[in-house]
Amino acid sequence: MKCDKCGYSDNGTGDWAHACGPVAIQQKPVANTRIHELAEQATVYHNGGLGTEIESFDKEKFAQLIVQECASRLVDMDQQVKGQHNYYKHASIQVLLHFGIQP
Repeated sequence: MKCDKCGYSDNGTGDWAHACGPVAIQQKPVANTRIHELAEQATVYHNGGLGTEIESFDKEKFAQLIVQECASRLVDMDQQVKGQHNYYKHASIQVLLHFGIQP
């Protein structure tokens, strides 16, 4: 991580002690592989003729995939806390319905 004042980098050691003292540390952006997988699922390939392939990105499908993924995590949480009145499952259904997606 890197200090936003002086540029000091701990090179992944977690040692943030340096001349600036306690400061906010900037984290390197981490690519979320699941987001990339969902983006790939929302990418459509078409035959453009003459052996060419045209790629298009379906933004609506991508958004639906993200909402479904979030709702799925809520259902998973519900299964982890058995006997808790299915609160997360109900929340999952409400999230899907809010975005117009059939549960």
